[in-house]
Amino acid sequence: MRNSLSVIAFFFTSFLLLASCYNVPPTGIPAVSEVDTMIRQCFQTACKEWMAECHWYCDSIKGAMSLKPSLLLKLSQRSFSVHAPCTSSTTHYIDYSFSNGVIKSSLPTIDSHCHKFIESLNTDLRDLNIIKKKIYSIRGDLMNCFDKTDVRLVPIGSAANLLLNNRSDLDLVFLPSNDSKHWKDFMKQFSGNSQFRNSFLKNTYKQLRSKRVGNVDYPYFNARIPIIRLFSKRKLQVDIQFGNIEPIRSSLFVRTCVEYDERVALLIHWLTNKFLESKILKSSDNLFSRYHVNMLVIHFLQAMPYPVLPDIISLSPWLSKNNDWNNAVKVLTRQGSLYVPSNSDVPNENSVGELVIQMIDYYSQIDFRKMGIDTRGRVFEKTYNCNATFQIVDDYFDVSSTCRVQESPQFLTRLFEKLKLAVKEENYEKLFHYYTPPKKPVLTISHYSCMLILRRLFSKMSLLQPPGAVRGMTKLDKEAFRLTVDLPVIEIEASDVGSVTRRVRLESFLIGHKLRPLKNTMDSEKEGKKYLVFNPEKVEQDTLREKIAALIKREIDDGQPISWTTLSKELTFDNWDTKSIFKAILPVGIEYSSYTQTGHIIHCNFADEVLPFRHIIAEVLLNKVKNCKTVVQKGNIITNVYRNLDLELLAGEENYETEIKESGLRFKMDFSKVYWNSRLSHEHERVAGLFNNQSIVYDACCGIGPFVLPATLKKKPRRVMANDLNPESVKWLKVNVALNKIKDDRIEIHNMDAKQFIKENIANDVIRLMKEESGSEDFDENKLESEIHVVMNLPAYAVNFLPAFRGALKNFETELKEINKKWKWNVYCYLFAKSQVDVPDEWYEEEARRMCDEKTKWDKSLVVNCHNVRTVSSRKEMFCVQLEIPFEYLLADPLPEEPEVPFEPEEVEEPSSLYVCPVSFPHNDSVLYNEKRVHEIGPDLACLEWLMECGSTSVRMSDGQIITRQREMREYIPHALAEKPSMENPPAIQTGDISYEKQWPNAPYTWIVDVDASDSAIANEGFTYLRDVRRIEKLKFNFCDYFGDEGLKFLAQGRPAQTLTDLEIVLNPCITDGAVYWLLKMKALRRAHFYFLPYVAHRQGFIRQLKIALPRCNVTFPEVDTIGFGYEDAKKTKRK
Repeated sequence: MRNSLSVIAFFFTSFLLLASCYNVPPTGIPAVSEVDTMIRQCFQTACKEWMAECHWYCDSIKGAMSLKPSLLLKLSQRSFSVHAPCTSSTTHYIDYSFSNGVIKSSLPTIDSHCHKFIESLNTDLRDLNIIKKKIYSIRGDLMNCFDKTDVRLVPIGSAANLLLNNRSDLDLVFLPSNDSKHWKDFMKQFSGNSQFRNSFLKNTYKQLRSKRVGNVDYPYFNARIPIIRLFSKRKLQVDIQFGNIEPIRSSLFVRTCVEYDERVALLIHWLTNKFLESKILKSSDNLFSRYHVNMLVIHFLQAMPYPVLPDIISLSPWLSKNNDWNNAVKVLTRQGSLYVPSNSDVPNENSVGELVIQMIDYYSQIDFRKMGIDTRGRVFEKTYNCNATFQIVDDYFDVSSTCRVQESPQFLTRLFEKLKLAVKEENYEKLFHYYTPPKKPVLTISHYSCMLILRRLFSKMSLLQPPGAVRGMTKLDKEAFRLTVDLPVIEIEASDVGSVTRRVRLESFLIGHKLRPLKNTMDSEKEGKKYLVFNPEKVEQDTLREKIAALIKREIDDGQPISWTTLSKELTFDNWDTKSIFKAILPVGIEYSSYTQTGHIIHCNFADEVLPFRHIIAEVLLNKVKNCKTVVQKGNIITNVYRNLDLELLAGEENYETEIKESGLRFKMDFSKVYWNSRLSHEHERVAGLFNNQSIVYDACCGIGPFVLPATLKKKPRRVMANDLNPESVKWLKVNVALNKIKDDRIEIHNMDAKQFIKENIANDVIRLMKEESGSEDFDENKLESEIHVVMNLPAYAVNFLPAFRGALKNFETELKEINKKWKWNVYCYLFAKSQVDVPDEWYEEEARRMCDEKTKWDKSLVVNCHNVRTVSSRKEMFCVQLEIPFEYLLADPLPEEPEVPFEPEEVEEPSSLYVCPVSFPHNDSVLYNEKRVHEIGPDLACLEWLMECGSTSVRMSDGQIITRQREMREYIPHALAEKPSMENPPAIQTGDISYEKQWPNAPYTWIVDVDASDSAIANEGFTYLRDVRRIEKLKFNFCDYFGDEGLKFLAQGRPAQTLTDLEIVLNPCITDGAVYWLLKMKALRRAHFYFLPYVAHRQGFIRQLKIALPRCNVTFPEVDTIGFGYEDAKKTKRK
């Protein structure tokens, strides 16, 4: 009893002291001071439970004790200025009664929605390891640019404070030395001496440029914090500051708070998301930065009556002024963990959801126009001239280092008022909605690229370039390339030309072979004389001309003066080389120089920005390239299992039968019907070089013979068998066998599926050959042992043939008992290793090995070698994986037959942002997937709701009802939910789909059958509704501008892939060639009609691949010739 009275007396005395000295209203923000920890411990020990109900009294005591002289002395030592936190009567306390009442009544709902937000956050941050690896690699690349070993690049910001996200850039601070004295001297010079600063930045810029670590922007000399910005090769923006200690300390402070309690990071991510959603998080537009968000959360967590965070700055020695900053730098550089004081005594164990509600309550009561906050949980009254500025003060730094955001208090006030309204309305779904910033196709040009383009535009035009009038030409006009130039020449005796050119070494100054048929020497009008023709761009200076003339005179020394004259020459289209012509006709910044020639056919690959100029490029190539008669554009995808290229004739004759030479052999082919890649010639030679005269060679995907023909002629193997599924390849292989004078019995040729070829033909042939050798009496010690080599060069699919080897000889166990020697089996499997994100180079080889091991399913890896053949495109490598197949594998039980894997396009490229359809995708709530609604009424009714809200024409249900308006839909849904099934067993149970009923217990026994969504606003985001509909049969998407390949992906991965029989898509600017990959998975299709899909570049290949994969489907995709649906003419023909 005595202890209780003493506690009450202590409270009462403290309160009277407060009332007499300082009139504090009973609401307000607590000021966390040095005595905060002491007071908290005192009251925890004495009356913890009672204090939980009366935290206002605790805060009042803190206010009273802060008036003691000893504490006031400590506060005065902190040198607070007008802008610093003060203890004046303007400091208030916050009343938590509102938020506490909300939390008590709705805590389960709050935590549930908060959990969904955290799940979305984890999904968004799933690829952070890749970004971390990029940061690590970039720092390593940059460190190699500097000669000094003690130079350090310290990560700051999100790269160091454990708040990394997918949109983070890399910020670094350059420290010139480990020695703090050298460091301070450097900073004094850098900040106070503009000449030193500019010189240092220029030298660093040159150093980075010389090491080619990326596109380096010119230094920002006049920025508040001078930086050098570069765009690394790893597609990450890097900003480098110099010697600045403030951001190192700030990053360490935030990181300490994040490591102290895991709730800190989650709250920061939540508030960052709300700032992004309100579009006020953009420091480049003088709005808030992520540092402001971090400080708002940290301030609140320190300012609570029961703080989640203590006064971190006073508890953490590495944040004090006396700390050796080398220790902090080491922590941030190595990305290690900090020693953070234990939080076991922290009484606040509120969930993240509770803290969110309290933070909204806290900040919605602060007038940001009058109040500022600091990094130690206190608030202060701002001066009059700062009323339009949001201020965060850290008393470690001078007041001049105040972090400010101009004209921003109204943004903060508006945000927290909006959030508090959502809390009052109990709209927790909106409060914890995870906002994802939309990705817009924006063409970005770096400062460096912009300067480069401007330099080219305003530089002096070269004298030896085609006329400027040809730029932008779309149809070839040879006359427009005529240009008269004055060439500097020196006239000498014809007999002296050899000695002069040989001894004086003028090659670098002469005209060269750039303007054929012009030459370095030309006949003069005078008999016995010749001109030395110089490049006018290389001999512009008079002093250089004098030196050249003196050198020539010294060599000739015939007493005749050497003088410069000018020779006028008209240059025509024939004089310019292809590179100069392309550079002249294409817009500035767009270049083209790469093409491949196969016989008389040139085939080109065009980047999107070059596509509009493909026809004139083709005309130039047709006129300039020797032996060229045909120019074609080959498609971005290899369109079917035959690996045919879908070709567009650009110029010349439509003759695709051609002949080429490779490795001394002649190959004839029809380029449009077979696959040929001249870039693989070295690979053909490499593999053929692995064979010998005792090798047994089987080529399961032989094409026209690039492997088997050189192997047969040069290595003379014991046995050669070739196979290809494409009858055209087999036809031309036979032609090439005869063309190269190879006897027909040297190569046995088959036309069948590769799996069947392995299991039947190869197996039977190997057993036959081994039996023959075992029965032979001839034995030669010097004779090489036979080995089997199986080549499978079908990179997009060959890995699926590997399971065919397992058990290939199981039916021959009896014969194998009679065979003495068993041969070694080598399999060469070509494949593509692809990634969706940037990965280290070693990853591709590991992926290639993994793909083979996954298919062979053996207790150990059969891969012995992995050879990188070529880089196909960004994030895609081609490999030749060599496997050694043991006899145990050949005799093992065969693997069960897997479903046929659809042929995946070899190269699929998204349309460039320059050619993306000019439509804006709707993002209103009506088109987004509402999972809660789907569980309430079932997938079909939820999908019906979505279709009608997006403006669909009609939806036919399984009960015969046809819905054409939203009013009809609203009346139909309650009726369908209330109606009992008219049959004894529901249709799902009748068809054996019991799991569907378990998954969707609220789904009624009526479903969508037929949808006409013509001219509606359905978008990719809503196609998730179609994924689980019960048994949809017909879809019509005519004149729908807002969905593309991604929408078809949801259809292919859901139930419609097994039920959809009729699909129609007319006039869609977002469907591309890549859509065929998803259409192939819809095995139930019986009719597929497409018309006017402008971004399907290879219509014939699109059709061909669908017909092969879906033989029972009637595929129509007519050429665009009239406005309509594309099937009017077909209907007329059918009637006749």
